[in-house]
Amino acid sequence: FLSFSKILLSSRYGCSSGRELWRVVAESLNIARLGRKRFIGDDDERTPHVDLLYGPHGWVEHVDDHGIRFIYDASKRVFNNKKVPEMQRISEWDCHGETVVDMYAGLGYYSLRFLVCCGAKQVISIDWSDDMCEALKRTAEANNVQDRMVIIEGDSRRVTPCAVADRVFLGLIPSCRAHWLTACKALRPEGGMLHIHE
Repeated sequence: FLSFSKILLSSRYGCSSGRELWRVVAESLNIARLGRKRFIGDDDERTPHVDLLYGPHGWVEHVDDHGIRFIYDASKRVFNNKKVPEMQRISEWDCHGETVVDMYAGLGYYSLRFLVCCGAKQVISIDWSDDMCEALKRTAEANNVQDRMVIIEGDSRRVTPCAVADRVFLGLIPSCRAHWLTACKALRPEGGMLHIHE
């Protein structure tokens, strides 16, 4: 999936329609999909504004430095490279045998690290977007961890299970303060750890 901010082409290429032009461009580059990136929305979901110029869908794969495969629709979501340092830090934690709740799972940046790198027994990944939940499902399958990931769609303040977690990860920026009580209730009765981004 290639993305162009600007592309200038003259009519000398002889393509009668934009769709035909993008087909020729895609075939000459030997790619299946072609998109034009405009900007990323400054909203809660960092909505990308990508026009799919050629191809059947916007689903792409991003492989990170640990070989974790993230599958997502680039016309609906964007991979946030600003999260990479925190992802690398989390990769060093020992979570063997633990249940982790990721209250704002998104594309699974942290959920997948807990499963693939940290050895968590189970991760409960919560997100309010059906697009994100579909991406999480595909990503879990691509990494063969679907049997250890539970995906819950909804507002984490309402759908987070109680008394199940050894760790609760709250990666909502700029603030997750409104969700602290819910996170505490998700911990096992004997206690556990909260990881709070604030």
